[in-house]
Amino acid sequence: MRLRTRAVNKVMIGGILCTFMQLFGQTGTQWSPYMEWEIPESDVSYSGNHFDVIAAVKFTHSGSGDTVRTLMFYDSTDTWEGWKFRFTGTKTGTWNYESFSDNADLDRRAGSVTINENPDPGTHGFLRNFGNRWGWQGTETAFVPQLVMFPNPAYQDQVSTDERIQTFIAGHGFSGFHFTCACQWFQLGEGTWDNLSEDPNPDPETFQCVEYVIAETHAAGGMVHIWQWGDAQHRASISRWGYDSDVHHRLLRYIAGRLGPLPGWSMGYGFDLGTEEYEGEIWGDEEELEYWHFHLHQYFGGWPHFLGGRPAGPNTGTDHSPYISWNDGLDYSSYEHHLPDINVYMAAFDAIPNQPVFSEDRFRIRGFSPEKDYTELMTIRGLYYSTMAGGVANIWGNFMNSSWVYEEGPGYSSLPYDSAACIKTYATFMQDRFHQDMVRDNTITDGYCLKRPNLLDYIFYIKDASSVDMDLSGMPGPRFAIAVNALAPYAEIGLGWLEAQNQTVTLPSQSDWAVAVGFGCTLKSRIFLEGAYESSSSQMRLDLNTGDEVPLTAPYEEDLRTVEEIPSGVVDWVLVQLRETASGDAVISRSSFLHQDGRVVADDGITGQIWLEIDPGNYYIVINHRNHLPVMSADPVGLE
Repeated sequence: MRLRTRAVNKVMIGGILCTFMQLFGQTGTQWSPYMEWEIPESDVSYSGNHFDVIAAVKFTHSGSGDTVRTLMFYDSTDTWEGWKFRFTGTKTGTWNYESFSDNADLDRRAGSVTINENPDPGTHGFLRNFGNRWGWQGTETAFVPQLVMFPNPAYQDQVSTDERIQTFIAGHGFSGFHFTCACQWFQLGEGTWDNLSEDPNPDPETFQCVEYVIAETHAAGGMVHIWQWGDAQHRASISRWGYDSDVHHRLLRYIAGRLGPLPGWSMGYGFDLGTEEYEGEIWGDEEELEYWHFHLHQYFGGWPHFLGGRPAGPNTGTDHSPYISWNDGLDYSSYEHHLPDINVYMAAFDAIPNQPVFSEDRFRIRGFSPEKDYTELMTIRGLYYSTMAGGVANIWGNFMNSSWVYEEGPGYSSLPYDSAACIKTYATFMQDRFHQDMVRDNTITDGYCLKRPNLLDYIFYIKDASSVDMDLSGMPGPRFAIAVNALAPYAEIGLGWLEAQNQTVTLPSQSDWAVAVGFGCTLKSRIFLEGAYESSSSQMRLDLNTGDEVPLTAPYEEDLRTVEEIPSGVVDWVLVQLRETASGDAVISRSSFLHQDGRVVADDGITGQIWLEIDPGNYYIVINHRNHLPVMSADPVGLE
């Protein structure tokens, strides 16, 4: 729920009109949700265009002195009219704010807000970059934006937005959405400039749609990438009015004021930039792009959003040098690739240091353009190629229905994919494995490899194979490995412990495979159950095992997993948990076998250590058994 305030008191002090805010609920949480203040139109004297009244609010963090400036914006609904301003707390603590405006009724409004920690530690902040990788503030995690085409604002009702979040983010595993606004910034539903006036204002109804998509997608852990314009050829750009016109500046101020404080979105200027003419002027050339980038960031006042624009190539090949000057100085590198393979992705990723990279054509399944169009298999492989290249963003769309007939979703949006489960496999596999410090090293494999500098964690990908070569001689010791069939619903298949050596690993079948080596720590522990312990042998009895009373499915809700058989020598299941503090909740739970000699063992019933997918560190170890009280280590134990 958004927090709101209203301006109600005006007090004369020393002959100067000072306006104060009567504060209600002035407490928020870091990163989300954003906060909003309202100033009714009845409290403000003005003349002329509401949208040309300029006021800014400066927020200052009392602890660090960090500042951010946000613009007020005019809003009009069926029940309310007036000015608003918004804020997202990027740091906890007290933020003081004060407004500045030539309009006396909007000037010198002051107050403070307290930002507390977000109760959800997984809440992202604004987008950021780690060198050439995309990432999130707050969680400080890297990710690869794999976005799916979303309806334009005319089709962005709340019900369908919520449904698409469930379908494409929760169901498919995409990391967000892409759509174009173009002339709908000025009138919801207007795809071109044909019916717009010579001096249009921003349409609050359009922004209500857009901000809902941004906020709800961010709450679901995703991002939104917007094309501000389409192109000049389809009369869907700013060309009619001019990129340096009052109309464009009015819109940029409104975008900055209304959307700037909202985390989780980026913006491209449009498409077919620098290739089309309108009335003798090139649409979206480098000068225009630089102008837009500079002024929109000025209006943002410190809110961090990535702005860029897609040039006309390279459609094929790996030479990105003609587009370096185009992208240099923007916030991300953008290219128009047609059917890029991993070599193209790698070249794009490497072209400009310290800029996240976007292959910003829309990779669609349409069935009529073989030089550009995808299949579902090509889509799945494209997800892995762009990731294994280092992390290049993409836009995806499916326009073939289940009968293999071309069909557009509402507002030129994607239909669900038949292979949704395989796309979700990609997302699940990369979750918590794709790290900001990973480096590409294809020299150690016949597939593709990303590894961490500590040589403890590796990702391998190979297509249409039944084995993969891995040179793991740099590892400090054996590491556990799992394989996932990239063309099937997610299922981890244990490959066992891989030695630190050059080797060929046999995969379960011929397919596309993602393999993870490491990404966790080992635990060796020994425990005896009092009821089953026999002092004469210093071992435990196997009554449950010999009586077929050890279930194939672990009896613990925290980790209900199933094995094919119960190994000999196993007494029963136990639940191993790690805690960061003695009284804290478990950060990981793992159902494991307890051997009769007291060792907690792997699923083979022999290996005297278990693999826990958690970062190495110091943890309290808790072991639970269904018929005994749990036990916990007296002190934290270091796990590697």
